[in-house]
Amino acid sequence: MPHEVLEEVKVNVKFFSIIGDDSIVTAVYTVNNSDCLDENGNHSEEVGISFLRKLLKIDETTKIVETWHYRQNRNHFGTTGTTYDGAKDIFIDPQPHSSFVLNSENQWEPNSPKPTDGRDYYWNIHTESWIVKLPETTYTLGEDGIVLDEDGNPLEID
Repeated sequence: MPHEVLEEVKVNVKFFSIIGDDSIVTAVYTVNNSDCLDENGNHSEEVGISFLRKLLKIDETTKIVETWHYRQNRNHFGTTGTTYDGAKDIFIDPQPHSSFVLNSENQWEPNSPKPTDGRDYYWNIHTESWIVKLPETTYTLGEDGIVLDEDGNPLEID
């Protein structure tokens, strides 16, 4: 059966984040593309912001910033609860856990580097440590608390 080519859907709105005094996004509004066009018919963030200020009666002291659903613009979508870093002109998602730190690419990551010994790991937020992922198979817990493989043998994990 041949694959159908789907026509790209174009969104006819722009998104604008309202930034609170603490740099946290408090609301996100949509504005029609036509209300964001300058006198030459080109998209203008400032025109969209001006339209939104008039519509919602928001004064000039309130920060409004356009946001996008893709990362290449301003790092993340500026949804309610994200932080706007005006110096970097980016949105930063809330810290997922106290053991995470912001890296040089403005993404949250665990506070210690992932081991590079070739095994697969996941970050355990409860122990705040990297844990070796068990291979995909069936395991049982023996009466003495030892993890057994599918043949009933004690599983050794380094």
